[in-house]
Amino acid sequence: MNSGFIKYDRDGLRGKWKFSDGQILRDFNRSLLLIVDPESLWASVAARIKELFGCGRMILFQPEPGRPMFTPRFSQGIPPEELSGIELRRRGPLAKWLLVNENCLVVSRDRGAYEYLGEAEREILARYGIQVCAPLISTNRLIGIVMLGSDQPNWRVAEKDTEFFMSLAAQFALALENSTMYRQQRYRLGKFHRTENLAAAGQLAAGIAHEIRNPLTAIRSTIQYVLPDYPESDAKSGLLRELLREVDRIDDTLDGLLVLTRNCEFDPEPVDIGETLEHTLLLVRQQARRKNVNIEYRHPDAGRLRVRASPMS
Repeated sequence: MNSGFIKYDRDGLRGKWKFSDGQILRDFNRSLLLIVDPESLWASVAARIKELFGCGRMILFQPEPGRPMFTPRFSQGIPPEELSGIELRRRGPLAKWLLVNENCLVVSRDRGAYEYLGEAEREILARYGIQVCAPLISTNRLIGIVMLGSDQPNWRVAEKDTEFFMSLAAQFALALENSTMYRQQRYRLGKFHRTENLAAAGQLAAGIAHEIRNPLTAIRSTIQYVLPDYPESDAKSGLLRELLREVDRIDDTLDGLLVLTRNCEFDPEPVDIGETLEHTLLLVRQQARRKNVNIEYRHPDAGRLRVRASPMS
């Protein structure tokens, strides 16, 4: 880069800039190559652009997922709360002009283009002292808009500086796309690892289910063999029948564990809480009586209590 690059100091006065052996540019390129986290990338690039162009304000607009709008994703020199609710239409005049011309829109230079903008767009530029709007283009798509401005009324960008800024914007657009692809790839890998973990859990669950169901079968067979020896009026018969239901419940629990490895639709069914309480009390009532504790349970007169499970929205 030549040593005659123009920079504006805090007073907005033009002066010659020397790049200190290109350290700022090297830092800029290093940020694009090494940083993949979007927020860190935005902050690093904004700092380098501020050093290069002396702008006090910067806004980065990117597409809002699922909406035909660009919204602010990062700002420097402007509190984020001041940008709340600010939007640019993806097919609005500013976006169209930047995509077609593939060049910076400089307010002080491109007066015809400025007048072409919508009233809301011009109001945004005026409110934040924006002087330069640059497109971020990737594969003929407008993936973002960078705005530069200053609270100093004399701050301007020279013609050759806009050309240089466009070359930086092209690199920045590529880095943003790489960052997005990296994030998507990381999500896919995470999903793949979770799938692998579920498969391993399924294999373990299948082994556990097999080991538990063998003794459950023996328990069920024994209870069914002993049960006919007791009349239904006998309390022991009720306990044995409840044990059979508990064996079935354990078996259902094992089925639920195996569901981890199967794709199935959620099929809710009503559950009678009163019946569940009766089964539970039957199991603990005998033990309670041994400790001189009497348990009374009265079923609601209004009918059976039922609950229904449903998927969370």
